Amino acid sequence: LTLRSDEDLRISPHAPTGAALLSLLDRSSPPLSRVSLHNVDLPGPDFIQCFKRLPHLEALSLHESEMTDDVLQVLNGPEGLCPKLKDLDLRWCHQLSGHVLVDLVASRLSVIGGSSQPVERIKLIHCAMVKELDVLELARTSVCSLVEDLWDYCRNFGCIFFLCNPLLIQTFCNRFVRMLCEWSVSS
Repeated sequence: LTLRSDEDLRISPHAPTGAALLSLLDRSSPPLSRVSLHNVDLPGPDFIQCFKRLPHLEALSLHESEMTDDVLQVLNGPEGLCPKLKDLDLRWCHQLSGHVLVDLVASRLSVIGGSSQPVERIKLIHCAMVKELDVLELARTSVCSLVEDLWDYCRNFGCIFFLCNPLLIQTFCNRFVRMLCEWSVSS
């Protein structure tokens, strides 16, 4: 399921959209495994209710969402919601902090006897509260890869983005360490 809005509903979470999406999820058959919301934002409780209705969700893509840390945390752990979630694509999600994403991935790695699967791939583009160290930690605890999409908004409009790819992470680390060394010498 992919929902895109041409209107600027992302100014604040849009309750009527949340109610309509919940109604759709209640009627969907077969259960959905992929959900993409582009410029569509929901109130936190509606996101949680959606997650409860998506036990087969494998891929979640949120573009320009105001989802908060406490909402994302309902996916954590061996009994977290959306237990089959393996792929997260988060773009311009300015309310989500990096440590919550790291906690999500780590909580699903240590699953023994629970129903949640590990998160295998995370794509982060312009998530303001995700720091470089969070990205490095995510790269250590998840298998991240680049999936280029010719119709990707970022690709077409030249946005800068960081991808979790082991080779790119190593290059980033080397540059980061060199930058720190140069900074400490010049200070």
